[in-house]
Amino acid sequence: MILLAPSDQFQDGPFSTAQAANAERFALWARVLNKWLLDARGRPLGNETFQASVRLRVLPEIRFGWGAIGASVYDRTRDVIAQDNDDLFLFLNLGGRFVAEGPNHEIELAPGQGYLMGCAEIGSHASP
Repeated sequence: MILLAPSDQFQDGPFSTAQAANAERFALWARVLNKWLLDARGRPLGNETFQASVRLRVLPEIRFGWGAIGASVYDRTRDVIAQDNDDLFLFLNLGGRFVAEGPNHEIELAPGQGYLMGCAEIGSHASP
């Protein structure tokens, strides 16, 4: 497991599900995602073994991560956003397919496109 505490040093922390048992991989990734980046209720999609290999960085005023995440969908329901704040979250699709849905919109991002979401916004995002 990685330790990502705010610091004055610019270092990122690697995270991978490769060392976890197949049945535990998504739960492990969900804990890291919810603790360090964005609270969401997630689930893997499809029958393939879930894999995530990312690099995460937590600074006092900003958090970010990049990498490869297996097919999955994440919901931000009323109970999830009630415990969140009014920060913004920027998704950048570096490759593959990415779909985001809010109360009044649905958007599919092509590689290289981005989507800005308010953390107080109900919605979902998926990387099928």
